[in-house]
Parts: sequence; structure tokens; C-alpha cells
Amino acid sequence: MKGYGEALRYFLESELVAGHTIVAIGHSASTAAWTLGCSFYSSVSFRAVIFIESTLDSIKSMSLDDSSINQYLLKLQGTLLRKDAWDDISSLSQWLRKQYPWKLWDQRVLDIYLKHGFKTVVRGEKQVIMPKISKMQEVGAYLYQDHIVALEQLSKLCSKFPVHSVFVQRSELISKRARAVLCDKSEGRNMASVMILPKVGHWCVQEKPELVAEAIFGILNAPVAESRL
Repeated sequence: MKGYGEALRYFLESELVAGHTIVAIGHSASTAAWTLGCSFYSSVSFRAVIFIESTLDSIKSMSLDDSSINQYLLKLQGTLLRKDAWDDISSLSQWLRKQYPWKLWDQRVLDIYLKHGFKTVVRGEKQVIMPKISKMQEVGAYLYQDHIVALEQLSKLCSKFPVHSVFVQRSELISKRARAVLCDKSEGRNMASVMILPKVGHWCVQEKPELVAEAIFGILNAPVAESRL
């Protein structure tokens, strides 16, 4: 996540966005990248920072039976043990449509994922379809350390810009405790707004893209809070 955050900061420093109004939108683990990359960044003013199902957390408030830890361990195990090679796109498509969470995704999102998320490689003496990101690269995004460090920096982001938190009704990954920690005002994590999306889970962006888009539009269409810089 630190490398991802550095890439975001490099992008924000580039001429590509100079003079533009910027809204930072992060989903799941990418919220750690945004926080790590932008907490100390003062040369840009975000109109808003929108974190959807943020995975930022604090080890201080965790217990061994916490659902967030259990889900985290299951996610790591599931990723490492997951099938990662298919004979062709057709067999891959059929497999995804039977597996969670992909079977819940909007068909348009799944089609984009199939088109851009995989590559053809030679394994042994045959060609197979594999994800463009390896299992170890994916697991790296789930390591808790960066998410814990990011939470410690989130108050700095909240002090500079309006930060909005969006959660989901079907809690699959982020526990109620983790939500409360993320929005803990006593730690300086003052959210400009908190919203819960109905009838979706952690992968809400992929499940109900219109619902997420409407939520983002609602946040941006609300009265604009002044930058806290």
C-alpha cells in the first residue's frame, strides 16, 4: 500500500491534474493508499475524500475473536489456495460465475474484469489464462501493517479535507467495531458524513455500480465544505 500511495502522490504532483478539481475516491484497501500518500501532502486541495468500505483499522481495539481478524485470515488463506489458471476465457468465465464474490457482480463489471484482469501465459507446454496480478501481489494489499499505520494518519487527512465514509448493509469484511474505530471523533477522525448502502456487501462497487455512483453524486451535490487547510 505504501508503494500505491507513492504512485498516487506522484500523480497528484504531475501536470496531468494541475488546475483541476480533485475528488479522492477509495474502496477497500485502496483507502490505505490514499491516506498514506496524501496525509502529508499540502499542495493540492481535495474537494472531497470518499472512502467506501475502508479497511483502515487499529490493532489496539482488536481481540482474537474479532470478526475483522477472522475475515482477514480467511481472505489470505482463500487467496493463496484459490485456482489461478484456466484453459480458456470460456472456462474462466464459467468458473467466476459460480464463485463468491464474482457471482454477485454486475455483468458489465464482470465482463470488464474478464477483458482486462487476465493474461495468456505459457505454463509447461500449454497456454493458460491467469490473473495479471499474482497471488503474492494480491496478498500484499491485505497485510495489516499498512492499514494500521494509515489509520494513525487519517486524522491528519480529516483535519485538512472533508472525508466521507460509506459502508454497506450486508457486512462481510468490516466489523461494527472497525467502523466505529474509523469514525472515532475522539481520535480526530471527524467524518463529514457517514452513509450505509442498502442490500449490498463489501464489493458494492462491483455489485451495484449505479448505487455507489448515486451515493458519490449525493456527496458531491451536497453543500461543499471549505478545505481545512
